[in-house]
Amino acid sequence: MPPPGEPADGAQPSEGSPDGSPGEPAGAARGRPDGPGDPAGALALRLTALRRRVAALVERRSADDPTAGDPLRGLHLPEAAVRHRLRTPAEPEEGEILADHPLHGAAPVGPDDRLARLARRLDLTDQDTAILLIAAAPDLDRNFETFYAYLNDDVGRRRPTVGLALDLCGLSTLDALARDHFHPTAPLSRLGLLDVGDRDAPFLGRPLRVPDRLIAHLLGNDVPDAALEGHVRP
Repeated sequence: MPPPGEPADGAQPSEGSPDGSPGEPAGAARGRPDGPGDPAGALALRLTALRRRVAALVERRSADDPTAGDPLRGLHLPEAAVRHRLRTPAEPEEGEILADHPLHGAAPVGPDDRLARLARRLDLTDQDTAILLIAAAPDLDRNFETFYAYLNDDVGRRRPTVGLALDLCGLSTLDALARDHFHPTAPLSRLGLLDVGDRDAPFLGRPLRVPDRLIAHLLGNDVPDAALEGHVRP
């Protein structure tokens, strides 16, 4: 599985390649003008910043990876990949590279930034907010499925994992406070904003998902969840 964004057989890069170039995330805000009353526009700005950080991480990890161009990467584990992992430090120095591509935190990036509003109301930190965006990205822009599958080194794992979210936030996987963001009693899980799946899997490999109802709210849909029918007033 070659690094996302690299054309194969002379093809032109797709519009969703994480090359850091300006562009609109697929599906999130296409056909919707930026401005007041456009929550999708704020999400589009956040996703663009995230795409740049993903691109930087892909570039960093594929630079010396002998299997980066392997079309079967993520489907098998060749000896070269194992030897590369053995030579790679457990905590690669990626912080400086990612620092050049900051993610938006809890501060609003647009006039109707619902993620910022949610963070303010629930007293979420910048890191909480970034983790929510990382987890929500595949449901807002399908290209992130490809990006995450590459970074997860597994074509079947198209959602971010705990480990990948920490990497994209520039946090150490050995930092106890950083790992605490994913604890069942931490705000993201306790408030029902983030689902950390597969509790039997190794901690860093557990997939992250944002509930569909929250995704809809962030995009501007305030129709109550069907489970609340008969229990809330319009």
